[in-house]
Amino acid sequence: MVFVVDAEQRPLGPCHPARARKLLTAGKAAVWRRYPFAILLKRKVPDAAPASLHLQIDPGSKVTGLALASRWEPSSKMCSACGWYDADLTLSDRVFVCRNPARIECGLVLDRDLNAAINLRTLAGSSSESRNACGVGSADRGGELR
Repeated sequence: MVFVVDAEQRPLGPCHPARARKLLTAGKAAVWRRYPFAILLKRKVPDAAPASLHLQIDPGSKVTGLALASRWEPSSKMCSACGWYDADLTLSDRVFVCRNPARIECGLVLDRDLNAAINLRTLAGSSSESRNACGVGSADRGGELR
């Protein structure tokens, strides 16, 4: 994930590292910041609005502690053990109970926030080609959440 700003330093949506490399090689962009890595386009982008991203804290990541997640990422409504999605879970429900009809043996019962943290840790540990904030090996793949 590479962050992008236009010539007036307005944020745009992030792009894939390969696309950023092409823009830099073609001279259409320059490195703006090294950490977090961001490029500056050499032209203005009229009426550009950045894509909506929701930044959530991932306590499982030892490197950054952050994971980029869509605003609609079902981190608290998805079972961290089997992946079942509970559409009926409300904000007032503080305990997640897995009632997966396909995997009755799962039956996970966890604090809702802990379940969401585990899901975000899994998201942060995904491959660099998907929705990861800082690449392969960024998340703590073993041990307990602290």
